[in-house]
Amino acid sequence: MNTRNLLLVCAASILLAAPAFAATTAPQNITIGSSLTDWSNTWNVNQFDTSLGTLTGITLDISGNVSAILRITNISTKNASSGTTTGGVTIMVNGGGLTQTLDITTGSYGYSLAKGGTVSSTTLTGNDSISGVWTTLAILDQFKGIGTTALNLSAGNFTDLHNVGGATYISDDSEISAGTTLSLVYTYTVPEPTTIAILGIGALSIFRKKNK
Repeated sequence: MNTRNLLLVCAASILLAAPAFAATTAPQNITIGSSLTDWSNTWNVNQFDTSLGTLTGITLDISGNVSAILRITNISTKNASSGTTTGGVTIMVNGGGLTQTLDITTGSYGYSLAKGGTVSSTTLTGNDSISGVWTTLAILDQFKGIGTTALNLSAGNFTDLHNVGGATYISDDSEISAGTTLSLVYTYTVPEPTTIAILGIGALSIFRKKNK
């Protein structure tokens, strides 16, 4: 085997056996300020540049908050009512085969209403967060390239009423707002730097022997 072919075989063997180390990209972030639900938005995230290495995972962190003023009405003409109520939002992210949801619930509000009575709650708040990791090749492939991948963001509200007596309901003019912050990070592998150095030293040694 001549020197050139030997060098190529050595290089291939070292690279195939080369260990790799994990790295992460800088986070991509978006913040949507608190606004009345329901709302929707689009986040175009930069795709992963495959010249950096091999994409192995996508981490998406979502944190959100909810604020609600609920209006409770007892339309009964005979019975008083009492109970507790809460509000909440569901924040959803989907796109590129990736789906993540975060449910956030407010603290509860206790009420007591005479027949025909109406009351507005104090400002009820809540916050929560969730983190997800995706490693499926079919999903990773949709985030590779030099363009962007669109993620659809939305927030929808819900309420919960535990009532005793009367005919009590939460009015449609209740105010529920939500905001969120999202962070997306790519995890990837690259060849161990020491392996590249060893390959270079080996090549230099072979060329030196050839020139003697």
